[in-house]
Amino acid sequence: LPIHKDEESFFDNILSDGIMRVSYVHVSKSGKLDVVIGPLHSYEEQILRVDIPHRRAIVVIPMLGEERSLKFGLWLDKDPKIDWIEEEKAKLADTSKGSSMNQERRPDNIWDWKEWKKINEEKRNRITDEDIFGYKVGDYVINTTGIYGDIPLQITEIRSDKNTVTVNVELFGRITGIEMEMDKIMKIWDAS
Repeated sequence: LPIHKDEESFFDNILSDGIMRVSYVHVSKSGKLDVVIGPLHSYEEQILRVDIPHRRAIVVIPMLGEERSLKFGLWLDKDPKIDWIEEEKAKLADTSKGSSMNQERRPDNIWDWKEWKKINEEKRNRITDEDIFGYKVGDYVINTTGIYGDIPLQITEIRSDKNTVTVNVELFGRITGIEMEMDKIMKIWDAS
């Protein structure tokens, strides 16, 4: 099929020598993406969902006359270093000296273990499962494997330890809770 000029520029943006590179992301203390380097940078506004544990972002892009969900690979600070990412991070650091990316609250007395404990507890309390996985109880999703067609399924439980959600499905005239892997669902609307 012939592609439109917008689609051609999309491929030019995301491909480097015919290969789509990963995108480096930094997650802020509040669990939001505050730095994006790489192919995903141009499409931050179209991010539908970010799945940090599986290192991917799902982006909605108009393609071939309809909206399509595409997966972008993600790279974090804890992953092995990649030269081109490190170069881009260095450029970014040069242009924004004093950036909050590397600044964290520290106690006045670095030997004050009680203050360190309080700071670490605050960090843990700020990040929720919703910030990490992009889902919350009450959201409606569809199963991307096609098993349930395009039927909206409501999340009733999130199991971050297993990377699964439980959704209500009507089977044989009864509502049954079914556990699904998070990478096999896609949010279609928020509970709020």
